[in-house]
Amino acid sequence: MATTNKKVGIFGGSFDPPTISHQMLAMAAYAESDVDHISVMPSYNHRLKDGQTDFQDRLTMCQLAFEGLGMGVSDWEKDNESGAMIDLLTALSKKHPEFTYCPIVGMDCVKEISEGKWSKSQELWDNHSFIIFQRAGELKPDSDSRLYWLLNCDWHTLLEFKPYDCSSTEIRNAIAKGDMDFAMRRVPPRVWEFIEEKGLYR
Repeated sequence: MATTNKKVGIFGGSFDPPTISHQMLAMAAYAESDVDHISVMPSYNHRLKDGQTDFQDRLTMCQLAFEGLGMGVSDWEKDNESGAMIDLLTALSKKHPEFTYCPIVGMDCVKEISEGKWSKSQELWDNHSFIIFQRAGELKPDSDSRLYWLLNCDWHTLLEFKPYDCSSTEIRNAIAKGDMDFAMRRVPPRVWEFIEEKGLYR
């Protein structure tokens, strides 16, 4: 009898810090797609971002934010020297062929893939099933655009999401300016305790 691989949603990002919005998105991905498990993977060498907080601190914050929700947190990105998604997925599939890995991304990432900004963009898109979140009210691409074609490939899952209005950048900036109340209310409580304990983002 043929067996079907279990699907693992790969939720990557800098998570600097992880926010309530990140939690909501991960829970929505699990509830609204057909993945069996969510694995959160903070980036080690983000190809588009410089000056990230120490990887171990971000990994710990992810554990504090997501493990209580029944999701896994992995340090696999630490060994992904290129920082490229396709290299991560290739390594994961080779190590654990019993799983099918599905990256969880937003429309901004899909746009980058459509523009060839990700390593081996076409190969990545053609050979892996993505879970794509489109923000509620976000403009849809023109029907004659490459982005529209990418979004309508039947092996990807397109979901609409209304996020809580916060970002990691806003939280870092608020802490740097001393607006602790703004920041505290937009990250999970245990993450905030860790930020305070370590004196991050001052």
